[in-house]
Amino acid sequence: MIDTGAVHTLVSQSVARILKLKMVPLQKCDHSVLIAANGSKLELIGSVTLKLYINGLVVHQTAFVAKRLSPRLVLGVDFLSTHKATVSYRGEKGILSLFEDLITIPMYSLMDETNCVVVPRKTSIPAFTEAYITVKTPKRVNNTTILLEDVQRPTPIVLAKALTACKNNKTVCRLLNANSYVATLKKGFKLAKVAT
Repeated sequence: MIDTGAVHTLVSQSVARILKLKMVPLQKCDHSVLIAANGSKLELIGSVTLKLYINGLVVHQTAFVAKRLSPRLVLGVDFLSTHKATVSYRGEKGILSLFEDLITIPMYSLMDETNCVVVPRKTSIPAFTEAYITVKTPKRVNNTTILLEDVQRPTPIVLAKALTACKNNKTVCRLLNANSYVATLKKGFKLAKVAT
């Protein structure tokens, strides 16, 4: 995630472990706790050097490691200023530009269990077929009416934008497989964004 309000680039401890990044202990001058935008405390335990691959370019970035962090990677102002980044909202989507417009990347909003509906089990939709499937909704929207929106990414199916009611953390999505092959959605697939 890109966060223009975050002074530092941060990575979660779990991601640092998975990527087997060499962690350097904090220096005495480093802060061991940061305050997040929501007021919660983020405990820092060290720093790592990230090797980011962005449109074929390798970019190195120092990041502080936080014990718990969601989203698991936050690119802060240190990253943005070092790499001469700008964030623009000229079009329909935001655009991140690096190195004075040498690289431009479309930005998408965060997709996690708090703002998406999820396929509860492996589901196959036959070729050239319209289907209605039951999906899991975030707990925060239970017993409310929500707007389901497409997630703007390549998928084998098309989602109908719809206003729908959530009951028992479930709702129904209307899908179209316009392909000449069976489209299979895996369990846990984030199908649509929730707007309340």
